Amino acid sequence: MVFNLFVDMIETQCCSGLRRFLQSDHGTGMNRTFPRPLSFDVAVHALQLTIGQRALVPAVSFVPTIYTSYFYNTLPHHKKQALNIPEILAQIGQFLDSSSLGICTRVSRSWSAAFGVILYRNISIKITLFRYGAPSLAVLERHARQIVSMTLIMPSDLEYFALKCPNLRALHLEGWCGIRLKTIPEYKDRGHSKTLELIQEHQPTLKTVSVGMLWPIAKSPEFWTAIAECPILETLLVRDEKMFARRDAREQQAFWGACTRVENLTLKNLRFWSAVNVPSALDFGQVRKLKLVKSEGWDADKQVEWMERCPELRVLKWVMPKVELPASGVDAPALTNFSASWPNLRELTLSGYGIQDHNLAIVISTAQVLVKLSVPQTSFGRMAFAALRTHHFQVLKYLNFRECESVTSAMVQEAMASCPNLEFLRAPLLRSVDVLLGAPWVCLKLKQLQLQNLLLDADNTDEEVQKLALSARFSALKEVSLDFPHNLSIIR
Repeated sequence: MVFNLFVDMIETQCCSGLRRFLQSDHGTGMNRTFPRPLSFDVAVHALQLTIGQRALVPAVSFVPTIYTSYFYNTLPHHKKQALNIPEILAQIGQFLDSSSLGICTRVSRSWSAAFGVILYRNISIKITLFRYGAPSLAVLERHARQIVSMTLIMPSDLEYFALKCPNLRALHLEGWCGIRLKTIPEYKDRGHSKTLELIQEHQPTLKTVSVGMLWPIAKSPEFWTAIAECPILETLLVRDEKMFARRDAREQQAFWGACTRVENLTLKNLRFWSAVNVPSALDFGQVRKLKLVKSEGWDADKQVEWMERCPELRVLKWVMPKVELPASGVDAPALTNFSASWPNLRELTLSGYGIQDHNLAIVISTAQVLVKLSVPQTSFGRMAFAALRTHHFQVLKYLNFRECESVTSAMVQEAMASCPNLEFLRAPLLRSVDVLLGAPWVCLKLKQLQLQNLLLDADNTDEEVQKLALSARFSALKEVSLDFPHNLSIIR
């Protein structure tokens, strides 16, 4: 209702208000008529022409303010009252981009207060060596208390690193792909120290820190120590970094020390240039959510050993680094010690051809309540499926068997006939004969079903009968989206 009110206000009031404005003395006497509907961009362009010979920048900032303020003043009293309620303005603000939010902040003081909170909540400062893609430092300083999340995409102007935001909760430091920061004189001399000062200034309030492609800035022990000293830090994300290139034991100690301080830890696409040595004295019992994705230069078995040191995991995502298959191309190297036990695990994602069926069976059987299981490109088979059937069928909501060669059509049929809470299922194949002979489906909450192959068996039953039976099963489900890359196959 709120969104419809906002649209109605734009469609109905703006066009008539703009016509009256252009026909008045403020419109420089230029009588213009516009057919309905009149889009916002066209209206702004018309006002730019009406204002006269003004500079481009003043026109861009001045025109939307006059336009928005004018149609706001032409609103009936009851609509004007509705649009002064902070909750309604906050709801409208969710549908607006940063440019539209900036326009709304110049309508009135109440709108400025309501929309300014949304506009300056998440600030992104992009490639700003030429001051492009970011508000000025003076503007950000005026609204520093409203900034909750800040993204600095380097090479940004280092003057932004002096910004003090007393309510900052999330800091994202990212390098720009293709630019080596150490080749920029400004960053080579002061980049590291300015980054440290920025983190240290906001240590008391930071809950989330994200680091990506900052090498060589993110290579010092002091950098990771500053992150570890954030007292309420909850989330740490490190991606696309060259790790331990200087072979400095202090850097490893500081990095892994920072990892022990958080509940949510994501390490993605890291390249380790020296042997990984996680100090045995460190305790990772605080980590609840771990994502370890394609870490190169770190042996897979060693990764498993480290994950086993996180006993309180509730969410685990592990994507094995790419491995070279044997010349025969038959089997990938198997893990030797994947037998970790995480009793509190709720969501499990494992991917990699080296993860064997018996490894998965151990992990699945030790988890008490597993609501999400995603095992693409693994050797998931009968042992793991038996453990899943015994312990988790009644609570399972998400199941992904993508590219699991050992998963059979009978397993898929059994899952759909035994998991009443299932909402997502992705499987390599489903045969009509298994559906016809199997129990009725109970997964009526299923929202998305993705099959690589749907197979009709022409030797057992008439094709049309099979199609009708499958159609009846699918129609009983709610909001199902089928994905058949190979369409419908017939086995003869």
